[in-house]
Amino acid sequence: MAQQIINIGAAADDGTGDKPRSVGTKLNAMMTENYRTLDRNRAPRILTDGDSISVLMSGYSGRSPLFWAASLYPFPFTHDGSVDNFGVGSTFTNAANGLLTPSRIAARSARIAACRAAGEFVIMISQCGTNDMAGVGSDTDNGTLSIIANYQAWWNTCRDAGANFGIVMAIPPAGGSDATRARKVLAANHALNEWCRRNRQELAFIDTQMALGTDAGETFLPAGGTVGTTGSVMFDTLHPSARGAYLQGRLLGPVLQRLCGVRRSLLTMAGDLFVRSTTPTSTRGNVLGRQGRYFDTGGTTAQVTLSGGGGVTGVANWPSAKLFTNYPGLTGTLSGTMAVAITQEAWPFAVNESGRSDVLTTKLSFSGTPSADGQLKWGATVTSGLPDFADGPYDIESVLWAQALAGFCPPYVSTVTSASGGRAWGGSGNVSDVVTVDGLLQIINPNPQVATGNVANMSCNTSLDFKANVPVSGSLYIYGQAIIQNPALPTPTAV
Repeated sequence: MAQQIINIGAAADDGTGDKPRSVGTKLNAMMTENYRTLDRNRAPRILTDGDSISVLMSGYSGRSPLFWAASLYPFPFTHDGSVDNFGVGSTFTNAANGLLTPSRIAARSARIAACRAAGEFVIMISQCGTNDMAGVGSDTDNGTLSIIANYQAWWNTCRDAGANFGIVMAIPPAGGSDATRARKVLAANHALNEWCRRNRQELAFIDTQMALGTDAGETFLPAGGTVGTTGSVMFDTLHPSARGAYLQGRLLGPVLQRLCGVRRSLLTMAGDLFVRSTTPTSTRGNVLGRQGRYFDTGGTTAQVTLSGGGGVTGVANWPSAKLFTNYPGLTGTLSGTMAVAITQEAWPFAVNESGRSDVLTTKLSFSGTPSADGQLKWGATVTSGLPDFADGPYDIESVLWAQALAGFCPPYVSTVTSASGGRAWGGSGNVSDVVTVDGLLQIINPNPQVATGNVANMSCNTSLDFKANVPVSGSLYIYGQAIIQNPALPTPTAV
């Protein structure tokens, strides 16, 4: 991360110094209304920018607030970290690649313009860390005005390139902060909040101060400590842990859902099946079919191979539905007193949203304390009846419900296909990444995968890591998994 202020403009145009540079201050009056208008045909495109914290945001692991926001508050969006992230990690310097240096402005503006030309609604998310406060000069405002001026210049370049909306995340606390730096951080966050409020038609501020900082003393240290401790919001002195990302995602999610709308679960289409040689007019649905839902019962010890620890009960309540040639399996090695009970229960989302208690799913209830690190894993493999996936991109989803689930790291979803490798998202394995989760987890990859050829097999797996000597408790409902092809919609014709 940067060792100086997030980006320093200049009196000239060289991108150095401690004075803001005025960039793109002219506002097209016709654009304001466009900021409120979502494109009707494409999912919004999210771009990330900032320092190494924004790199984590784009990485879409369990340490990404964007991962948690999209899982807890499902909304349609697209993000390809290889081209949509402009955050810079430990090589960040003001002179070479600050937020307002010409090369970075050009690359960011070109990407925004390309997305807008493709008909996408573009949302920018930026977050920078506390050590970007370290180089603030001795000016009377402790650098706050410089930060606001530079952020405003940053947004001007984004907006002038066509960005529709900007979200600024609060500067988070960090280990080692003293009262002087803490006051600078708090002042900067207050000013960023006020700036975004005054420009609320095009900007929003996500204030995570209460979620991440302690309330004691004057140093605004991270809650739970800093490095490698269970329950800390940081996994090192500067970067949020999965727990810190989860707490931020709970605040970011509602804002993005209001901007993007609500994303329907792929599993609501689980009864639809594909035909081969898919075309834009062919049947759409879950390749796994209705059996992608974990609602049938009758599992056997051949499917549930959990062993050790305090034992496994209720194996017969594991799904018996055969996913083509493979039954869904539940694997892992328990230790210590850790135990798992498998039952069939009503799907909480259906109960809460529709008042239906007849929609059943598989529930795992946990207790005890493992004595060694381990992992629970379940999934499905398709080896026949596959559509022609080379015709277009496809989406993959894992749908869960957590009920005071504690002692586990973030869910980790991975795919493997015979023709185009695989992909993985979520997860994280540090002891400080253990997080307590409640509610819906509708987990997708934001960048639809494209097969390079017709696939002979495809798998989707979900796993949970647990850590030695960290107690586990609560429950996890497994609603199911989906693999959905997502070709272009057909062109309407006159009738």
